[in-house]
Amino acid sequence: MEDKIFAVLVDADNTSYRYIKTVIDELEKEGVANIRRIYGDWSRLSSMREAALDNAFVMFQQTAYTSGLNSTDGAMIIDAMDILYSGNVDGFCLVSSDSDFTRLAQRLREAGKTVIGMGRKGTPKAFVVSCDRFVYLDVLTKEEKTEPKVEAKPTAKAPTKKRPKGKPAAEEKPLDNSKLAEKVDPVVEPIVETTREATTIEEPTAETESSITPISEIHAFLTEELDASSDDDGWMLLSELGHRLQRRFNDYDPRLYGCKKTLGLLEKLETFEFKSIPDPNNKAVNGKLVYVRNRT
Repeated sequence: MEDKIFAVLVDADNTSYRYIKTVIDELEKEGVANIRRIYGDWSRLSSMREAALDNAFVMFQQTAYTSGLNSTDGAMIIDAMDILYSGNVDGFCLVSSDSDFTRLAQRLREAGKTVIGMGRKGTPKAFVVSCDRFVYLDVLTKEEKTEPKVEAKPTAKAPTKKRPKGKPAAEEKPLDNSKLAEKVDPVVEPIVETTREATTIEEPTAETESSITPISEIHAFLTEELDASSDDDGWMLLSELGHRLQRRFNDYDPRLYGCKKTLGLLEKLETFEFKSIPDPNNKAVNGKLVYVRNRT
C-alpha cells in the first residue's frame, strides 16, 4: 500500500515556530508531505524562518496591505485550490487556529480529499469538526522546563589556632556522641515513588472546554458502542473500538487526557475489562489481539 501524499499549508501568522517539527512528525503517521508551504510576513518572523528552513518548507511572503485584513488566509486558500485541481495530492494538512479556514476544509473534503487540521487548544469548534482529524499541537509540543543551576558558595574554613613553639599539644578529648545526638535532629530523606503512573485522567481546562471533547462524552460513547456492536459475550476488538472512536470524535487523541494509548485511557476509566489472545496472523503488536467489554 502506497503512502498518501499530502500538501502542508501553514499559517505562520497564527502558528508558533515551536510546532513546525511536530507538524511533520505527526503527518508522517498518515503519509508523505511532498508539498510544504508556509505563509506569513517574514519581516517579523525570524524564529519561524529558521524553523521553516530546517523542515524544508517553501516560504511565501504575505504583506498585510490593509490593517485588520489577513492576506495570509487568502493566499493559503488560493494555493489550496490550485493544488486541489492539479490532482497531485491525496490530502491536505491545514495548520492554523483560525476559523477562517473552516469553509476551505469543508470544500477539500467535498472533493474527496483527506483533511488534517492542526492548531492550538481553543481552536474554534467549527474548524475542528470540518477536518477528518484534528491535532492539538500545544498538547504534543511541551517546552522543557529546567531549573537554573545554583552554584554552592564555598564554605569558609574556621581559623586554626597556632600552637606556640615548644609547647606540647593539648590532649584531645573524645567526642561525646550522646550529647551530640541531643542537639542535632536526624535528617530523614522522603521516599518518592517514581515508577507508578498517574491514576487520574487529565481533564481539559475551562479555557479549552469548547474545543476539546470532554472525557465524559468519550466514556459514554465507548459504553454505548460496546453494548450495541460487541459479540454475544460483550467483547470487541480494541483496535476496532479505537477506529470507531476516532471516526466519531475527529479531535480524539489519548494524549489530550494524559494517556499514551487508548488502552491506557480505558484502563483508567475503570469500567471496562480486557482479555488478549494470540493473533493467528501475527500482525498485532506483540503477537496478541486485545479485546474489551463493559465490566458487569
